[in-house]
Amino acid sequence: MANAHAYRRLKTSRRGYLPEIAVVLKSGGHGYDGFEAFAKGHAFGRGEAFLAGRAGAQDRRHSTPLGRGRGSLRFLFSPVRSTGIPVRLVPDLRVAKAVRRFPSWGGVRADAHVDDHPPEHFHVSIPPGSRPFRLTWPNLDPTGIPRRGLSNRERKALIAYLGLYGPAIRRRLTVAYGHDVGPFVAGSG
Repeated sequence: MANAHAYRRLKTSRRGYLPEIAVVLKSGGHGYDGFEAFAKGHAFGRGEAFLAGRAGAQDRRHSTPLGRGRGSLRFLFSPVRSTGIPVRLVPDLRVAKAVRRFPSWGGVRADAHVDDHPPEHFHVSIPPGSRPFRLTWPNLDPTGIPRRGLSNRERKALIAYLGLYGPAIRRRLTVAYGHDVGPFVAGSG
């Protein structure tokens, strides 16, 4: 019921995220994954009444059934603004391990993804902290979006960077693509 309540509230304010929200709510395991049965129409009210009956037959202070009147459990599902629902960032270590960030040096930083797609490439930020772009390995041709080439100054900085970190980037790309991607040779870029 709590998941159904959250889903109903988020449905109006976060409509574009409903598929992702449903996946997260369904991942709670048995008892939490059936929220959709109570999220639509009058089913939510029937679920509230059912819970009230399960919690106890009567409220002893008022001698009224818990599903009705002042002793109702419906306060548990009182209106909550979507901004009042706490959001927590839970780091997914599987994703964190999938990216190898190499050190920044000489105005360059490179990243290599362990489970990346073809063609063989790595991600570069010049200067570090700017939006990364992709370059093929070992030719340094631009690929992907944004497709961006290198100025002569950036190319010199990147070649110096690869003189230090090129072998480590090559090892990471070899793991990612399942075959030796070959060495970077300064004249090839």
